[in-house]
Amino acid sequence: MVLPPAPPGPPPKQTHPFDFHGMPVQEAYRHLNEYQRRVSPEQLMATKLEIMRPYKTRNMAVGGGLIAFVLGVYVYSMYKTGHDDFDTVPLPRPPSTPNASKPV
Repeated sequence: MVLPPAPPGPPPKQTHPFDFHGMPVQEAYRHLNEYQRRVSPEQLMATKLEIMRPYKTRNMAVGGGLIAFVLGVYVYSMYKTGHDDFDTVPLPRPPSTPNASKPV
C-alpha cells in the first residue's frame, strides 16, 4: 500500500536573524528591515561579522592564492627579462660609400 505524500509542514524557524533560506525574497527583505530598525548599528555589524565568520578562512586562502600567483608571475617575468644585456649588442655599421674616402 502506497501512502500519499505528507503535507508540507510549517517553514523552519529562523535560527539567526539573517537566516532566510527558503524564504521568499520580499518576506526576507521585510524581516531584514525589521531587524535593522530594532538593533543598533554596532549590533548589526556584530551580527554580520558573525555570519561571515565561516567564510573567513576560505576567503583568506583564495586571497593568498591570488596574491601568490600574481607575485609568481611578476618574479618569473623579472627573472626571464633580467638576463637580457642590451649593452653588448653590436650596433650595425652605416654602409660605406666608395666616394666617401676620396678627398674632393
